[in-house]
Amino acid sequence: QLIEHKHIHFIDSESPRSAKQVIATMLAQPERPTAICVWSDYYALRVVHELQAIGVRIPEDVSVFGFDGSDVAESIGLSTMVPTPPREIGQIAARKALNLVEGKTLDDPHTTVPVAVEPGATSGPVRE
Repeated sequence: QLIEHKHIHFIDSESPRSAKQVIATMLAQPERPTAICVWSDYYALRVVHELQAIGVRIPEDVSVFGFDGSDVAESIGLSTMVPTPPREIGQIAARKALNLVEGKTLDDPHTTVPVAVEPGATSGPVRE
């Protein structure tokens, strides 16, 4: 199933109020999100905390996913997406960089690496 994004919001890691402001902006949209995907498990936990603080039920009202498959996600039941191991991604990037340094043309300049979804307590069924 294709998932369309309607809005992309950024949490500023340097601003302690950024997560709260992003959540307020998202919830003020005419169509509230049914799921939020966050770029790291750590920041997904902040999003969960902010949502719960204003009475949003997780996963009943909105599902929350982190990204990186950390031990923290597993220990608290955070739904997360586990990327290809960083070492493998580094090897792919290094091969491409070495080929470019040698003046070779890359057969595949863009590589998509697989991601495994690990559902946890912060995700529910897809809602229309």
